[in-house]
Amino acid sequence: IPSNQVENWAKIEGDRFANAVIRGFHTELETVYEEKNMSLTRDSRKVSEALLSALFPDHPYGRQTVLGTQEHLKNPSITNIKRYYDTWYVPNNMAICLSGDFDPDQMVDLIKKYFGELKPNNSLPRLKVEPAKQPAEPVVREVYGLEAENITIAWPLNSAASEDAIYGELLSGILYNGQAGLIDLDIIQQQKALSCYGGAGFLTDKGYLMLQGRPKSGQSLDEVKDLMLAEVAKLCSGEWQDDLLTATVNNYKLQIQNYIDSNDGRATMLVDAFVDGIDWADVVARLDKMSKVTKEQLVAFAAKNFS
Repeated sequence: IPSNQVENWAKIEGDRFANAVIRGFHTELETVYEEKNMSLTRDSRKVSEALLSALFPDHPYGRQTVLGTQEHLKNPSITNIKRYYDTWYVPNNMAICLSGDFDPDQMVDLIKKYFGELKPNNSLPRLKVEPAKQPAEPVVREVYGLEAENITIAWPLNSAASEDAIYGELLSGILYNGQAGLIDLDIIQQQKALSCYGGAGFLTDKGYLMLQGRPKSGQSLDEVKDLMLAEVAKLCSGEWQDDLLTATVNNYKLQIQNYIDSNDGRATMLVDAFVDGIDWADVVARLDKMSKVTKEQLVAFAAKNFS
């Protein structure tokens, strides 16, 4: 928004959050229903839902999808929507993250003026989850659809605020970075599979490392699986060049630099820290922490979590 329109923005948004009028319920319901129908024809969506349910059977990440079930959508309740709004859209569950051309003191005064009357929910619910025991054997789910076959493998990790996030990000970059990771060098560049990639994902409560591959003509999914697991085995045994760690840290440093060079990137970093419950000082210190991680520490972490 233009900096000379900040007060108009604060006035409009403050009123929207304080005095929301729930309208368009049925038209939005039709939209979500259509999104659900579309998701049922997309193999990637079905794979994602099956993956999360296998990784996190004890958590809403795995127990309920964003779009819900068809049964949920058959029984909508505007009363429940209003109750949800009243419960969660409150100042003690919100952050206003701003970056740009404005005077900080004036901005704080505007926020107090237009958002200051919002009433907190002193009984804000807290999610209670009893951690499930890790299965002794791999959990296998088969998903059938119309698209080309693929295989996805994943391991559960801890949250975005945990040390797992630092180790997981580094290991995923060593495993696959689009140019010189283990998967890049050993599978993609040697054309051993049609496609293959990997990456780590971290949410507020949980995280994971995921690999996905597509077979060539005449190649089985088990063969692709074995190729990917062979690269994970190298990760766990330390069979990789030391400079891969340095390069991965430098890649992350470049990514952060690109973020903080834009207002959108800076605001997004603030939002992510707030949502994930990470102290901003820890966000600032993250790169320094990454730089101090040793190969020995990474190998030990990989062997413990991805064996």
